[in-house]
Amino acid sequence: GEAIPFCASFRVTPGHPVMLGHYPGRPVVPGTCLLDAALQAIEIAQPPQEGRGLGLRQILGAQFLHVVVPGDPIELTLSRAAPTAARVSTWRASFASRSRQVARAGLCIGPADAASPQEPPSLHVTPAWTVLDPHDVARLLPHRSPLLLVDAARLSPDGMSLVATRSVSLADSCYAQLPPAAGGRWLDYPALLAVESFAQAAGLLLGGAGQSGVPLL
Repeated sequence: GEAIPFCASFRVTPGHPVMLGHYPGRPVVPGTCLLDAALQAIEIAQPPQEGRGLGLRQILGAQFLHVVVPGDPIELTLSRAAPTAARVSTWRASFASRSRQVARAGLCIGPADAASPQEPPSLHVTPAWTVLDPHDVARLLPHRSPLLLVDAARLSPDGMSLVATRSVSLADSCYAQLPPAAGGRWLDYPALLAVESFAQAAGLLLGGAGQSGVPLL
């Protein structure tokens, strides 16, 4: 269908708390912050009655092309494709800074309570799997609090599979501004933080922990 353009501009301030952990000494705006800005813009771009009860269903082909640092001006352009199903639509988000494209992604938006895709079979973790404790995770990833989103992991003997764990509590920064007596969907863990946690687990696997023969300790 015909695309509906929507433009917005913003900056991530150098003092933003997330910059403390992404990365210490060399702060870089996380890709999840860019995508979260796109989701907020989509909420504004949609008619209120249409956007009620909708949320992120899928990220399509996200690409982060250039580093964005705190304070950089960011221009966001959104275009919307015709809905493919009842209340389900795809938005293309493009981010530019200082006249060059820095990121792009497709975001599938639909009912937040829709059935999730079937979960893949769980991996069978045995005592032969290598344990990556919090010290190992901190050594292998450059992230730090509040954006270090893997607590520990187990690596398969062949170095091809990894199972990561992450404990979520109300002490997490994403719950810092919860209204009093919040419950229900207010306590849902943000989808983009779950994606970031998954990406960090992939980083453990691809960036060293998954390389056969590389000592972990």
